[in-house]
Amino acid sequence: MQQELAVRLHHLDDAKCVAEALRLDDSSVAQSEDGWIVNVETSMVELADVLSALRDCLVEQQIPLVRVAIDGKTYAMEATPRPEAATS
Repeated sequence: MQQELAVRLHHLDDAKCVAEALRLDDSSVAQSEDGWIVNVETSMVELADVLSALRDCLVEQQIPLVRVAIDGKTYAMEATPRPEAATS
């Protein structure tokens, strides 16, 4: 199933990092009025895999929060580490 995903970020370096981390041929970076957007077509990749790679990128690059639009609906994603990497 093809789904369109757009990740909104404030800085170009962060957008480039996200696009590279997702490693999809159909990803692109474009400037918007309030920052940068990484557009991704998820037709060949499971959405869960894309979101997991995005979360890992946010944690590694210390990007605290992004907005993710999936098929026209917008969600927020925080840079929270995987449970096994979290400390008590």
